[in-house]
Amino acid sequence: MGGLAKVLPITFAFFLASSLASLALPGMSGFISEITVFLGITSQEGFTSLFRSITILIAAIGLVLTPIYLLSMCRRVFFGPRIPALATVAEMNGRELTIGLSLLLPTLLIGFWPKVAINLYESSTNALSQQLTLAKLVGIISTFN
Repeated sequence: MGGLAKVLPITFAFFLASSLASLALPGMSGFISEITVFLGITSQEGFTSLFRSITILIAAIGLVLTPIYLLSMCRRVFFGPRIPALATVAEMNGRELTIGLSLLLPTLLIGFWPKVAINLYESSTNALSQQLTLAKLVGIISTFN
């Protein structure tokens, strides 16, 4: 594939937005999810400092490698040399555009207003946390009996 950015500008825009969300760019849902998981693991006192250090190292490697492969893929697919066999490729039709928007809008909505998604699962997460805390306390108390 190659040279499709000029022929398929709308498809390119959707593909690039998906790639940037996968990169965890601020303003996209991937950023909120990655930062929440990262802060949860690194700030939890139940984890050892070795585990936290290894997690930070792996996350740093991922932060470097992800843009390399995603942006090089975009460059090759949309800006590489044009392949004559793709001369008849058409832009997105209405159905494809609707599907693309139905995926892009929640990505942006969650990226700019993460509370929209967090409010959906916050009560069940708090209830689970309380159950696990109680189970841990019961286990500790039973070891003293």
